[in-house]
Amino acid sequence: MTGSQQTVDHLAAAPSRPDGNEADLLYLEQAHAALGPVLTACSAAVTHGASSGLRALAQSTRAEQVRQLAAISACLGLWRSPGVEVLPLGTADALAGLRGAALHRAFVDHLTAHAHASIASARAELVTGASSSARQVAERVIHAEDRRLAALARLPVPDGS
Repeated sequence: MTGSQQTVDHLAAAPSRPDGNEADLLYLEQAHAALGPVLTACSAAVTHGASSGLRALAQSTRAEQVRQLAAISACLGLWRSPGVEVLPLGTADALAGLRGAALHRAFVDHLTAHAHASIASARAELVTGASSSARQVAERVIHAEDRRLAALARLPVPDGS
């Protein structure tokens, strides 16, 4: 069975919600899965970032991502039967062992790619989704990631780059 067929089968088995559709469920599950690597990357940058600006951005990003995770998990809880656990978060190994300027570059690249992907999927949710709660999550994600991209653009490049 192909990945796209598994997705179709998964969506077909999704519980029906009067306030949403399969696109909402797919958006929420993908957004939830994407947060694990970002949280891991933020933790690495907070601990090992060479510049105070990078550490501050990583700390604020981690706090925002935790809020997003709570909102997404709450929405996913509406789609699930009581007692069904949400899929576990993934991890990011790309930053393991990096320090200084190398960590800075990898973190900025990782966070930039995540922000662009998050904005794109949130915009798709606004077009195809029907759940008001999932759409609110998507709108907040767009605003938060736009602010993050601006902060990344202002972040000074460390010495040794």
